[in-house]
Amino acid sequence: ISVMSQVNTPQRAKYWQDLGADIITLYSIDVTRDFPLLRAIRKKVHCELQLIANNGCLLNCPFTQYHGVIVSHASQSTHKKQGFEFYYCMLNCRLFRLTDPVNFLRSDWIRPEDIRYYEEVGINRIKLTERVSTTELISKVVKAYTERRYDGNLADIIPSLSQRTLVRKKKRKVLIN
Repeated sequence: ISVMSQVNTPQRAKYWQDLGADIITLYSIDVTRDFPLLRAIRKKVHCELQLIANNGCLLNCPFTQYHGVIVSHASQSTHKKQGFEFYYCMLNCRLFRLTDPVNFLRSDWIRPEDIRYYEEVGINRIKLTERVSTTELISKVVKAYTERRYDGNLADIIPSLSQRTLVRKKKRKVLIN
């Protein structure tokens, strides 16, 4: 079950499991740091539970659904936008973070070193984001989470926290600083 299904309660997890779900990606922006809730969800279901580790979305982000819709439309090559995505959501996220820097810390990222705590509460899988980065960056992210440690700047492996986000669409590039 996709993160877009907003599974953030034991009841929602049970609903999807009863419909046949084998793996549920929990709604990271609500649940990532709520260990009592993660335990309650685990207690309610036996299917596999997954969290996104390097998303970096704002806690309880008001733009999540809108952002998902924009991305899905932009990914359709036959859509009138022809793959163009205006970064309204990302720009607002950056504004919130710069206006109140505590929002960097509240984001839904998980340090590679902390994966074990999630396993202890019953999370079976960790999902990593960033399909449009370079192979080099994706390799760095996978290495950090596989080795369960990263000695550099955490923002380097969490795309939405990094200083630069590079998106390649067809032959053009859009760079947001």
